[in-house]
Amino acid sequence: MLLHRATLVLGVIVLALLQLCILTSQAAFARTVLILKSQPGDYIGQGERTVYRLTDGWFTVRPQYGGGFQVYFRTLDNGAWWYLRFVPPAGKSLAIGHYEDAHRVPFQSPMKPGLDISGNGRGCNQLTGRFLVSELLVDKWGNVKSLAIDFEQHCENLPPALYGSVRYRSDVSIEPRVSISDATALKGNAGTSDATIIASLSMPSASFVKARFHTADRTAVDGRDYQAKSGKIVFQPGVTTMPITVPIIGNRAAGGDRVFAVRLFSAATPVGNGLARVQIRDPNVPQSVLTMNSQSSDYIGLGRTWLVTTADTTIAASRNSGRGVTVTLANPGRWGVDMAGPNGRALEPRAYRYAERFPFQQPGAAGLDVSGEGRGCNTLTGRFVVNEVHYAQDGGVEDFSADFEQHCEDDAPALFGAVRVNTILHQASLTNAVIVDTAAVFTVTLNPPGTASETVQFSTFDGTALAGVDYRAVSKDITFAPGETRKIVRVPLLGGAQAGKQFFGGLSSTRTPLWIRVGSATIE
Repeated sequence: MLLHRATLVLGVIVLALLQLCILTSQAAFARTVLILKSQPGDYIGQGERTVYRLTDGWFTVRPQYGGGFQVYFRTLDNGAWWYLRFVPPAGKSLAIGHYEDAHRVPFQSPMKPGLDISGNGRGCNQLTGRFLVSELLVDKWGNVKSLAIDFEQHCENLPPALYGSVRYRSDVSIEPRVSISDATALKGNAGTSDATIIASLSMPSASFVKARFHTADRTAVDGRDYQAKSGKIVFQPGVTTMPITVPIIGNRAAGGDRVFAVRLFSAATPVGNGLARVQIRDPNVPQSVLTMNSQSSDYIGLGRTWLVTTADTTIAASRNSGRGVTVTLANPGRWGVDMAGPNGRALEPRAYRYAERFPFQQPGAAGLDVSGEGRGCNTLTGRFVVNEVHYAQDGGVEDFSADFEQHCEDDAPALFGAVRVNTILHQASLTNAVIVDTAAVFTVTLNPPGTASETVQFSTFDGTALAGVDYRAVSKDITFAPGETRKIVRVPLLGGAQAGKQFFGGLSSTRTPLWIRVGSATIE
């Protein structure tokens, strides 16, 4: 009996020791580490690979303004220090998931996540990147108990990348994880257009990484709003992003915005975020949007073309000091459009000619000022047309529609644009091509129809298919007569064209807002 009791007691002691060893092992495996892998040419990491552990210095994790967190590391000898900032889109709290299209904190759009990896006196003026939160445990006081984030940052939007991983009291393994991100697609007025969804790896892999995907209905329905698609994607060694293209079905009906999903699977690679939400934006319903077409040498627009919607940033309208309307866009760029009638009269639907810079216009002149990205005119001339404006009872702006033309410093180059707040955008769009016999047939649409003639420019450009080898390059003006909404462009295919190769058509314009500027042609 005594021997039996002694054996039992010994067993309990051994079991307790085993449990203690397991807990100790688990605690030892939970790590705190910062790994930076900088490609040659990356300004922040200087092309070096660096690993910092608890024995090398101090780690601090604290809340970051905007609902995110900041990780701070400093070596014991104060010879090196790093700040890592991770912020979700406005109105959200940082959570486990994938954050695509991040920009520099705190200058990112409210609709986008924020990122900033800086240290040793080096920081980016602007950046793009992504990050994956695989673990985040916060106590009731807001203190981080454990954290696991992998990130990719491109300083000044250049190709060299800074890859990295930070683990704070975390046992999440440091290895590539495949994720998929939410996206926004534009619905055209006819045919199909492309929705592009980005799949990514949390860090480069030394071997091939394979994953599969398929679409799924939500409020958008296969065959009505988009064309269902499934398939396989392969990341080559060193590649961290792969596009998934899904056809969006266009029509002139005002159906409103709709959503479908894309699911991602991988048998051999851990999945960080496996579900993407894709919103299809309908141009034929009231919306808030700013489009700008800048001529070459225009100081404000720098010769570029913009389409900015509420998927990109917040757009708000208010009354200004001239009893006019000011439309403001938050980051990035902090664009603003000011318009005012002459002599302090409230704006109404009509044409305003001989506008001068608001609020310094002469008595009797209308006021106009379009500025952003730190650029503004000292003096300007221009004109604008108010198509629609309604004021709220409290004096605010319910909806607003206007088109403008601005010449900075009274020079010839112009900035043309259209601003809409809760109103419909008159726009031109381009479809993907349909292969008919020996030609790729693009469709150019205008909706709603115009009351005057409008001209846009169409031109082809290479993809994997080459002009002169696979197809004959086309560049031409497309003119819509009043009331016309549809034009066809035929691009001849050449005898040596190989199936599967792809080229593109593109639209440009000065006065007509462009909704979908690019269409693809896949040779069959």
